[in-house]
Amino acid sequence: MRLKSYILLADSAWLDVSVPSYYPYVNEILASCDVTGRGWTGVSLPIDQSKTILRALDAGRKIRISEGVFYRPDLPLGDRDTYQRNSALIDLGSDADWILQIDTDEFAPDINTLLDALRFADERGLCAVEWPMRVLYRRLRTGEYLEVCQKDGGDHYEYPGAVAVKPMTHLSEMRCVRKPFLRPIVEGDTSSLQIQRPPMEGECRDYRITRESAIIHNSWAREPSSVWRKLRSWGHHDVKKLWVVYYVQWLISPLFWRTMADFHPFARGLWRSLRVSDAKIPISRSYSDQASPKGTHEYQGRTML
Repeated sequence: MRLKSYILLADSAWLDVSVPSYYPYVNEILASCDVTGRGWTGVSLPIDQSKTILRALDAGRKIRISEGVFYRPDLPLGDRDTYQRNSALIDLGSDADWILQIDTDEFAPDINTLLDALRFADERGLCAVEWPMRVLYRRLRTGEYLEVCQKDGGDHYEYPGAVAVKPMTHLSEMRCVRKPFLRPIVEGDTSSLQIQRPPMEGECRDYRITRESAIIHNSWAREPSSVWRKLRSWGHHDVKKLWVVYYVQWLISPLFWRTMADFHPFARGLWRSLRVSDAKIPISRSYSDQASPKGTHEYQGRTML
């Protein structure tokens, strides 16, 4: 199976964790960035730092930088995200079986199960594959991570869009498609919001994976400066909520995380509670200046301390 991938160069916080999780399996990685170094809202991004990290990772010389004009104030914010992704898919061409679109704050711990799912989708003529994700919210000074969970402390999974699509696929909104797609379900999961809803048109759920195969999404569990930059530049940007989300909720969450409930910044009922994560997570160099728990080695997580 011939695989390609694209990434959007924005924040470098987890780049050295995300890309190596699938690097050996792809033939080409296109790194897309704005030619002026700005994000979708016009905020300056550490593009040069990201390029330096990529060069260090690219032993097989698979990575190609592609610059374009992606700060598009003439488009709604969400459409700017979609536009850059569609531009990357066009740039990658049609000479691949699948194109991965795993964001740089996502870590795929079990790429082989994902590859099996791509073969399953091929057999059924599906054009895209989504994947359940576990969400990290905050990294504590002990080195442990807070993870979004159900109200009773059970696993929480969400599906922000396809992580793999057929070449030349047109994305309708961010990573989402309006074509037949596979949505694997974690064995035993009946609580996730997307699973509780009836299947969408063209949605196939006939595939099961273990919780260990779910992607780890580190959207928030990073340094304060990185989170602040993300809030100011991401596609869901809302100026009115920035101060509240960052200062009143996220920044001080290590003090009262046990009492937090229904705390997603714009989707009511999605994030119900928090727990200390048991996920096995590679250590990123971007955290080298923070305290690390005594006795951790290859992975950081509660069960490995």
